[in-house]
Amino acid sequence: MTRILKPLILLVGLATALTVNAQNLRQAQRHDSIADVFISDQKYEQAITTLYRVLECLESPHPDSLYIAALVKMGVCYDRQGIPMKAIESTKRALDYYNEKFPGEEGTEVFGLSSRWTAQTAIWK
Repeated sequence: MTRILKPLILLVGLATALTVNAQNLRQAQRHDSIADVFISDQKYEQAITTLYRVLECLESPHPDSLYIAALVKMGVCYDRQGIPMKAIESTKRALDYYNEKFPGEEGTEVFGLSSRWTAQTAIWK
């Protein structure tokens, strides 16, 4: 009985964890979309708050590019608010995370994403 019960309990626990992870990812994606609207409306403080929710939903640094994108968008929002040190800090976190997950890569994707969002917010002004 114990031989069957232990693996069954482990499987149920794993299935529950995967479901929670999937729910958290969907929630993070929703928050990310909301943040994009705030950014386009130049409501940078609300965007930053919402982007923090994205990071919270993903709990720990997540292998999804959404984590990096949220950090980059936060950097752009801080830049638009005239808080350059916070902008640098957010972008550096994104680059450090990228380098940790993709060692040996240059991180040009992070800078490309940052440039794209900086240009996009300039267009929305």
